[in-house]
Order: sequence, then structure tokens, then C-alpha cells
Amino acid sequence: MSTPRTAAIERLARLVPSWPDLPFDERGEGGLADAIVQESVRRWRTLDWFCGTALNRDPASIEAPLRAALLAGSAQLLLMDEADHAVVNDTVEWAKRAIRPGAGNLVNAVLRRIAGWRGERVPAPTKWWEQVDLLPMGDGSALRVSGVQLPEALPPRLAVATSHATPLIERWIGRNGVDEAARIASHALAQAPRLVADPRGVLTTARAHAEPGFVVWERSLPELREAMALEPSLRVQDPGSAAPIELTRGFSPRLIVDPCAGRGTKTAQLAELHPNAEIVAGDIDAVRRRTLTSTFKNAPRVRVMEPDAIMALRSVDLLVLDVPCSNTGVLARRPEAKCRFDDRRLASLLALQRTIVDCYAPLIGSTGRVLYATCSLEAEELDAAADRLTRHLGRSGERTMRLPTGGPGVDAANHRDGGGHMLF
Repeated sequence: MSTPRTAAIERLARLVPSWPDLPFDERGEGGLADAIVQESVRRWRTLDWFCGTALNRDPASIEAPLRAALLAGSAQLLLMDEADHAVVNDTVEWAKRAIRPGAGNLVNAVLRRIAGWRGERVPAPTKWWEQVDLLPMGDGSALRVSGVQLPEALPPRLAVATSHATPLIERWIGRNGVDEAARIASHALAQAPRLVADPRGVLTTARAHAEPGFVVWERSLPELREAMALEPSLRVQDPGSAAPIELTRGFSPRLIVDPCAGRGTKTAQLAELHPNAEIVAGDIDAVRRRTLTSTFKNAPRVRVMEPDAIMALRSVDLLVLDVPCSNTGVLARRPEAKCRFDDRRLASLLALQRTIVDCYAPLIGSTGRVLYATCSLEAEELDAAADRLTRHLGRSGERTMRLPTGGPGVDAANHRDGGGHMLF
């Protein structure tokens, strides 16, 4: 018989083979199964470390269903207020039934050992990252552990505790110092709130965000979909994502091109800000292009085109390059990206970003503007594009980098994603 716990294990088992290269997954509509999967993905490296310590082996070496069972079980024991007996019993019985009887014995031993490591909750600890026995939680508290210690060296300790790749933590420490690196890393421990751009102020029952024109949506997802169907100006969007496009307010472009439109959130924002402009949107991915076509089927000013057709355009007034990036400014929304950062991937992204600039910069006429945006905190992802765009356009751009705000223990009304952008 399937339960929310076993449903979560089965979902995680499908994710294990591709970790950390998971597809983008909008958070679910709620329930225990969704919560277990989300906590497991958000703290995957943390949970792997505890399970690996209890197993005395790398969890990546065990079969996907067994690893998924340990992830789901340890997430509930360490991060969620679920009863130990129910968690262990459901997980063990599933392992016996779905894997083999002996797997249940292993799951039982590992989860009971992890449960035994839990100590007291420490409310709002000061500089938890300086202690080897504190595990930070998504509500701003920390769990004290006994019988086990997090890594002694600070970068891997911070990386394990917050579920990041160690090279990323080392970069942040080198650039921002330990305390600020810890704050940035902690930002992604909490579930990112669902924020809605409400430029016309129609969501009177939603709670105001600190950023004017945005609200915190705390009701159900079906209710939000119903509201959005009635009011086209509403967008599910973080103020940090909206900030680059907001720079174009006051412009009077006739033709806007958004060739990396993704799901079309910034495209919709452009249509709202520039009611007299024709907008051409696209994406290199055919699935996303089909989604864009469906999203804007009733928007006559927005045309969805394939990349080759877009590159044939000329005399574009505003070119928006919202490029693929490392996502390090939005890790509360893309938690799997915390564990996939390394120098090789960064180099590959930089090469892709340069290619995008080279392909689309020729569309701009002598008086056209370029807005280049990323949801990354890594300076290279602005620097390389800045140099290339300057060569193409013969003019420089003004750069802005925003660190994320909010996080564990902070009101959702103060949450804001990070990222960088340049306007030429």
C-alpha cells in the first residue's frame, strides 16, 4: 500500500540517477510527499553525508532505490517533525518489499543510528558555522548533533551543513569573507516563498512584500492559478528577477527581442512595461518554445520564433539576453544547482554565454540597447559578456550585482533572489 512516505521514496529513486543534473521542477501543491522530496533535494549533500557516515561508505555507491530510501528517511528524522517510529517503520517496510528483505535491515540500522545522533534544537544560534556539532535548519534554528561531528575544516563543513559544492563555498569565502559566505549559503536552506508581481494591486488578500508591486502568496496554488486567469498582469516572479527588466521602464522600443525567454516570465514583464512594442521571444530548447507559444497564444504583440529566424532580424531597439547561468543567486529556488558547481561547468557556461552574445549582438542598431542578465553571483558571468558586448557595440555597460536577501528565520516579505545584470 502506497503512503506519502513511500511515494516520496519512489519519486526520489527516479531522481537519483541524474543527480545533481535535475530538471527544473516547480514546487508541488503540498502534502507530506512533496515536503519530503523538497527537503531531500534541498539538503541532498547534507543527508548523503549523514547517511554515508552511518554506512561508512559513499551513498553514491549503493543502488538508487536504497539511496532514495535513506535520503527520504534521514530528511524526516533530521529536518522534519515526523515521528521516529513511523518514519523508520514505513521506510524499512518499503525497502523490504521494493528492494529485498536484507535492504530493510540496512535501512533500519542506518536510520536508527541517525536518529540517535540528534540532540537539542538551538534557537537562532550565533555563527553556527564555527561549531562542528550544529546543523543549521530552515527556520533559523540549529540542531545539535552528538556522536558525530561535521568536517573539521571550515569550507567543507559549511558546504556539508548547507548542502553546497565545496568549490562554490571556497569562492564565496574568498570573495566575501566567512560570515557573508555563510549568510549567502544559508539563504537556500529555507523554502523560497511564492512571490507574485501584482503591478495593478488586485491581490488585496495577499500579504505585501517589502518591494512595492509584489506580494507574498500564502494561499493554495489552484487559487493563484484562478486569480492569474482573471488578471493577465499577474506574474509569479521574484523582485530580484524583475529588477533588470524594470531598468527599461521609460524606454519606448518598437521592437524587443528576448531570445533566451525560458518560461516567458520576463517576456510577460516586458509586455506589461512596453504596451506599444512588438516582442519577439524564443529559446534554443524546442520544448520551451512550445511552452512559450502556448503561454502567449492570446498575446498578439508577442511572437515566438526559432533561433535562426531571430538571428536574421535587424534594427532591434531592445535586446534582452537573460542567459543560462550557474543559478548561484537563486539557489533557494534551484536547490539542485548547489551541488553541481565546479570550474569545468563554469567554463562551459561562460563559453555558451559568449556564443549567445556573438549570435545576437549583431541584431542591435546604432541606437539600440542591450540588457544582459544572469541569476548568478559569479563575477565572471558578467565580466566575459561585458568585454564581448563592448567590442560588438563600441560602448560600455553599467554593471549591477545583487546578493540575495532573506532566508531562514526571516519574514518571507524580505526574500529576494540575487543575480547580476548590465545595461548597454
